[in-house]
Amino acid sequence: MCMQNGIPRVIQKSRNFEICAQDFNQALANAEAIPVIHRGNANTGISRFLNHKQYKYLSLLFACTIPSLLHCDETVPQDQVAYVEISSEKTQIPNPNEKSLIYAENVSLLKNFEISKDRTSLTCKVDGIYLIGSGTQVGILNPRVSGYIDSWFELNGAPIPASNSRQYISQSAEVALMTNAFLIELKVGDVIRTGFSASGPDIGIVAFTNLPNNEPDIVSFGISLFKIY
Repeated sequence: MCMQNGIPRVIQKSRNFEICAQDFNQALANAEAIPVIHRGNANTGISRFLNHKQYKYLSLLFACTIPSLLHCDETVPQDQVAYVEISSEKTQIPNPNEKSLIYAENVSLLKNFEISKDRTSLTCKVDGIYLIGSGTQVGILNPRVSGYIDSWFELNGAPIPASNSRQYISQSAEVALMTNAFLIELKVGDVIRTGFSASGPDIGIVAFTNLPNNEPDIVSFGISLFKIY
C-alpha cells in the first residue's frame, strides 16, 4: 500500500482486482460504521459499532490486507517494497509453563525479508511502517483437556506490548481460529517472531492435511507482513 495524493493506493494482482486511490476515497466517504472488538470479555469479546472517520480509515486499511497483496504503486522503487507470507502445516505444542516460538516452514511470498534457518524469525531489510496479520489454528490433542493458547508478536526478542491474544478451547469447541493484526515501525535489522504458550498439556496449534475432494491443507499457522508506508 502506498500514498498517492494523500490517499492510500494498492494494487492487488489476484483475480485482476485493483483497489485504486479513487475507489478507496469513495469507500471512505460512504463508510458509516465498523465493528470493533471490546476486550472486556476475554472469552468471546463484545461487538460494538463506532462512527468516526479515523476508524473508517482503519477498517478499510485492514480490509485491504489480504495475503496476496503483492505490489505497490509503480512509482515506488522496488528496493523499498517489502512483504512476506509464511505458514506451517505442522502441529506444534508449546513447552509447558514457558513461552515457545512458532515456526513456519512454508514460504509463499518473500521480498526484502530474511527468514532464519529455524523458520521462527523474520529480519527486516527496509525501514517502514508494517502491517502484521496472523492466523493460528488452536486445538486440543486430548478430548478430556480444556484451556487456552496465548500468542503474541516479538520485536528483537522482546514481547510487543498489546500484541497478545488468547483463545479458549474445550470439549465443546476442540478447534478454533485465532487471528491477530498489528501495525509496527520496523528498521533494517529488526527481527519479528511469534511466541505462544498454553495453559496446560495437549493444547497447541493444529494442522489438517490430506483433505478429501482436493481441498487445500488447513495450516496451523500463517503470518503476513507488508510495508504500507
